[in-house]
Amino acid sequence: MTALALDLRGPLAVVAGAFNPAIFTTSWIATNIFDIPVGAEMSVLEALVQVDPQTLLRLGFIEGIALNATASRLELFAVNGEASTFDALERALVKLLELLPHTTVGGLGCNFRWIDSDPSPDAIDRFDSAEGLEGKFSVAVRQFSAQVQLDGQVLNLARASIGSEVHYSFNYHRTVTDAAQCASMLQGMLTADLVHSTQMMADLYGYHEHTTLAFGGDDIEEIVDAAENTD
Repeated sequence: MTALALDLRGPLAVVAGAFNPAIFTTSWIATNIFDIPVGAEMSVLEALVQVDPQTLLRLGFIEGIALNATASRLELFAVNGEASTFDALERALVKLLELLPHTTVGGLGCNFRWIDSDPSPDAIDRFDSAEGLEGKFSVAVRQFSAQVQLDGQVLNLARASIGSEVHYSFNYHRTVTDAAQCASMLQGMLTADLVHSTQMMADLYGYHEHTTLAFGGDDIEEIVDAAENTD
């Protein structure tokens, strides 16, 4: 079995802008984004995401999609990597941008992360430093990053040797000027960027097979609730 995994447990779509996190309650999202009637029973899948060593983020998935808002960014998560779930995420974000047309937005990002838990010697050797640090010190993390200009967007590509693993991060960034322009770029974005990322993993690094890490099992819990009036 291949050691390479596509890790879909991070935010797949990110909008940079100015947001009011207080409005993004589970009830507001349910009634305004997913058209669940007030008082109707709904299923919410809850999961914990390790944002960094000190921070756990609790997500509530409605119809396979979860949102997390801060003052400067809006993050969207998908419960799995199915094409229908990607489509649902894009539709949810379009709906949100249509509901909040005057929201200040400046960027649209799409993120995919790959993890090789048993890297080949060739994969490790790519991180050897010109200074020969590996022969002089114990180096815990080695990383490389590049900004690649693509058609209509920028790819921020990073790879890192962390312990016994190699991580590859693809951030596709599109500059936008308003909510309407952002919404117009969404249809098919996730699938197109994933196809591009997968092809680059094959062309640049020789990976042709992978498994997928998604939410499920012990890290997710189903909660049955009712949508509340958010007026």
